[in-house]
Amino acid sequence: MQSLEREYLEHLADWREQMIKFKPPNSGHLARLHLADGIVSFTNDARRKGLQVANLREALIRDLPISKSSLGYVIRFRELYVSPSLLDPKLSWSSYRELLDFKSVARMKECEALIRKGR
Repeated sequence: MQSLEREYLEHLADWREQMIKFKPPNSGHLARLHLADGIVSFTNDARRKGLQVANLREALIRDLPISKSSLGYVIRFRELYVSPSLLDPKLSWSSYRELLDFKSVARMKECEALIRKGR
């Protein structure tokens, strides 16, 4: 077994455990950020080693109990919120998920500011 495949399998067990924190479905935005951070870190580490991670999304959909759309939201969430300090603990995962549907990041941030102010 190649080292990248072995590393993937080791991470997979951790990612599955993290997904337990996704229940109930409307909670756990920090758990989702942590999961996405692990996936992004795994990919970046492989690239730094000169390895190409092919079909990672397909493999994750196959190997984790996650749908294609949910995985997309989790990855986009991590791309836009690189640190837990950027998250508002009063906002639920469903609020963040709705914000992620904005095509324009500027408009998304405007809407998020209004939500944070209670409007």
